[in-house]
Amino acid sequence: MGKNQNQKKSITKQDDGLIRTQIPKTINNKEHFQRLNYLYHLTMFSKDENLSRSYVNLMDTISKKTNTKMLPSLKRTYCKKCKRVIIFDNKLSIKKIKGIERLIIECKCGHEKSFPIGLNKDYKTFYEKEGNLIEVSPPNTNIPKH
Repeated sequence: MGKNQNQKKSITKQDDGLIRTQIPKTINNKEHFQRLNYLYHLTMFSKDENLSRSYVNLMDTISKKTNTKMLPSLKRTYCKKCKRVIIFDNKLSIKKIKGIERLIIECKCGHEKSFPIGLNKDYKTFYEKEGNLIEVSPPNTNIPKH
């Protein structure tokens, strides 16, 4: 019974209707997130296309097996069909489909990604809203020198 009372005290409801809880002291799957971040950086800065595709494939496998979610902004940077990093060059176009303008990005494999434009200019994804992400800092590396 004491546990339920402590949980109720840590939850607060704000005026705008959002429910806030206390920041957890530990983050689940922290090592997995750090590994995904490392692989993403390797993917973006790798000059070898085959190597970067294998990194993306590994990122996808890790996120599925550990049930960790990648940010939508990260997922938008690679093709889900061929696992290539999308380079925004001449393959951009704007089309009107069913009365909605869409930005179309075409990959080298021919797969197209479509993003609606201008529906709601104030729209932000869950992760872009303030206060929804916890900053994961690296462990303290301040080692005293003898």
